[in-house]
Amino acid sequence: MAVGLALCGGASALGLDVINYSNTIHDRFVPGSYPSSPTNNPDFWFASLNWSGVGWNTNDPRKSVAMISPTHFVAAAHFGLGGGDSLSFLGTNGQRMTFSVSSTVNMLQDPVTGSNSDLYIGELTAAIPAASNIMSYALMSLPSTNSYVNLPLLVYGYAPQGGVGANPAVGMKVGTNVLGGFDSFLGNTVFWYDQDPVTGEAYGQAGDSGSPTFTLVGSTLALLGTHYLIGTEEGNDATYDTFAPSYLTQIQSILQADGYSLLVIPEPASLLAMVLGAGVVAWLRRRTSGR
Repeated sequence: MAVGLALCGGASALGLDVINYSNTIHDRFVPGSYPSSPTNNPDFWFASLNWSGVGWNTNDPRKSVAMISPTHFVAAAHFGLGGGDSLSFLGTNGQRMTFSVSSTVNMLQDPVTGSNSDLYIGELTAAIPAASNIMSYALMSLPSTNSYVNLPLLVYGYAPQGGVGANPAVGMKVGTNVLGGFDSFLGNTVFWYDQDPVTGEAYGQAGDSGSPTFTLVGSTLALLGTHYLIGTEEGNDATYDTFAPSYLTQIQSILQADGYSLLVIPEPASLLAMVLGAGVVAWLRRRTSGR
C-alpha cells in the first residue's frame, strides 16, 4: 500500500478521473444543469438506478453524501459538513429539495483498534418526508472481507468546470471499477480499487472525499464506503475508501436511537445470484479480460 493524499480540496483537485470520460454517458445530470438546476441525464449509463439519495452540499457542490435513513447520511470526517450547511437532492419525481444539516456529528471507531474513523454519520435537522421520493441506501453485509473482493463497483464523484480542479463543480460523474482488496490506514480498514486502462474505470481525485462507492444487487445500489485516500496498488493508481460495513453495529445503534433501522443487504446465496444489469455485466467482462 502506497498512500498519497486524502481526497480533500485543494488547487490540484481534478474531480473523479474516468477513463475515456464523456459527460454524455458518465454524468448523472444533463451537462450544464448542475448545480443550479440539476436535471436527470437520460443518456447516463446508469440512469435506471435510483440515485436520489445521493445529495450534495449546497454551499460546496463538490461534496456528496449518501442517505442511510430519512435523517442520517454518511460522509468523510476530513472533508465533512457542519451545522448551517444544507444538502440538496433530486427526487425520483425530478424535483430538487434542500434540507438543513444538524450540528450533530456521530463519530465512529474501528471495532478492533478503537481508532477514530474517517467515516461519520451526519444528521439533518428534520427528517426527509416519505413523499419526497428520496432513497435511503442499504449497506451490504457479507461474512468476511474476502467475500467482497472482485465485486463490481460504481464510483461517484464530481466533475469540475473545464476539467480544471480550481474551478467549481459542474457535474457529478459515475465510473466503474472492481474491488481489489483491503488494507489498513491509521487503524481503520479501507478497501482499494486500482485504475486499469479500461473505458469507464474510475480513480478518485482531491475534492472527492466522502463521495460514495456502491455495488449492485439486482437493480439496487448497496453502499460499501466513502472515498478517503489515493495511492498505488499493483503498480496502478488506486483509490482507498473507508469500509462502511466495519461499522455496521455502531451505525445501527445510532439510527435505532432515533427510531430508524439501518437497511442491510445480506449475503446472496452466491455471487452468481447477484443479478447484475446487462451493462454492468458487460463492463465487468471487459475489465476482467483487460487485466
